[in-house]
Amino acid sequence: MATALLTAPPPPPATGPVSAAEYLALERASPEKHEFYDGVILPMSGASFDHNRITDETLVALKLALRQTACQVVGSNLRVWIEAADAFVYPDVLVICGSPELVADQYLDTVSNPTLLVEVLSASTRAHDRGEKFALYRTIPSLQHYLLLDSRRVHAELFTRDREHVGHWHFQETTDIAAVLPLTAVGCTLALRNAYQLASFVAT
Repeated sequence: MATALLTAPPPPPATGPVSAAEYLALERASPEKHEFYDGVILPMSGASFDHNRITDETLVALKLALRQTACQVVGSNLRVWIEAADAFVYPDVLVICGSPELVADQYLDTVSNPTLLVEVLSASTRAHDRGEKFALYRTIPSLQHYLLLDSRRVHAELFTRDREHVGHWHFQETTDIAAVLPLTAVGCTLALRNAYQLASFVAT
């Protein structure tokens, strides 16, 4: 499993799970990105042109909306640590409101307190992003919004944490490109037209 990642440092034994420390050492030396769940390193596959355009336009729209606020918008190169599961993931877009809580080491490349996470769905990731990954994301105390954007059609699914009822999330779904999604916890909205404007399936 790990022998294909890189040549140094040496890969962990194939007979047992990989520790978080071993994963981080391997990941920081690897030219490719991998996520880490329950002792297992998972390679991240490539994404379609539309996936990248939707991700980039969402990032830009959020950056413009949150300029001069206490919230910071970051792309998919920043790693998120999910403490409850000791998992490491790379969301497509994340927003951190307030000071980022960086994992305490010299690299400062991993945070643990996102307020909003965005995943752009592809055919190979949609089931995981809706299921196991969202279950992990729900354990992040700071997370208030989880937004899923389809990369093959206009389709948004927004989950918002209910602050009064522990474990409850409100769900909003739309296929209307004119829709505007309320991201109240970060203090802005997202117009779907801005996220999807460059997608190949959207008429100009």
